[in-house]
Amino acid sequence: MQSYFFRPSIFLEPYIDYYFVIEDSSNDHNIESQGVTVFPTPQGQMVFSYGDRSFEKWSGGNLFHSPDFAIGGYANKSVEYFTSGKVGAIMVGFKPWGIQAFLDFELKHISNSNSDMILHFGNEVLFVEEMLLEAGDMAERIRIVEAFLAGKLRRPVIDQSMVFAVGLIAHSKGTMTVEQIAKACFMGRRNFLRRFEASIGINPKMFSRIVRFQQVFTAMDAQQGKADWSKIAFETGYFDQAHFITEFKEFAGVTPSMFQQNAHPTDIGRCFGSNMQNDTLFSKIYL
Repeated sequence: MQSYFFRPSIFLEPYIDYYFVIEDSSNDHNIESQGVTVFPTPQGQMVFSYGDRSFEKWSGGNLFHSPDFAIGGYANKSVEYFTSGKVGAIMVGFKPWGIQAFLDFELKHISNSNSDMILHFGNEVLFVEEMLLEAGDMAERIRIVEAFLAGKLRRPVIDQSMVFAVGLIAHSKGTMTVEQIAKACFMGRRNFLRRFEASIGINPKMFSRIVRFQQVFTAMDAQQGKADWSKIAFETGYFDQAHFITEFKEFAGVTPSMFQQNAHPTDIGRCFGSNMQNDTLFSKIYL
């Protein structure tokens, strides 16, 4: 399994954070051996798949077919992806305010799910899929995806006040209240909530919860040996250890101790982490 990391073109850089490409052309795999876990993250994603059929299993749910071309909403639970054959996928990671510029609906309406892109962009998606299958190399595939996205840009004007709000949430590691953020943006609470959801796709409270959850992975990595959960809970802004454990289990599907004991990082996760190690909004997306 090979994974690659790319930055977007200058035109799309205001909206898109990265392209993360996963490829494996071998056929000697079974569906369980190629699983990768994806954790909740404070960004929307799009997936363009040009490999064999893939499947997804959300925490607490059943295994089912994953759309080849999908729009991923914000999530408060982890999901595992599997494939039984050739792997080929381009994950488009948007800036928190970026994906809404390409959509005519708020991302909150597809939370904890991957919505088939054809439902939102029509049969043009099938044409893009055909071009990706026929493309000669990875660079050409990235150009195809970028051209498609450039043509779907609906709202090019970015609400800079909401960019500022996201920066406040990142700096506070998700611990600022809605009232504090609204005040810092010189807005009333109701107006701030309306503009945040319109720009980001979910309410600021859920967005902050995801940001705070992501900080836990950084705190874990900073400790050596057996984790001090009460210290981690304090450092990441949870009320107490019990609240921290409950919230981590909701987002990750397991308790913090179970995660630390049983989690086995993949090459995909290591590649992505090495490229995003200085990001302030999240620490771990792919296990």
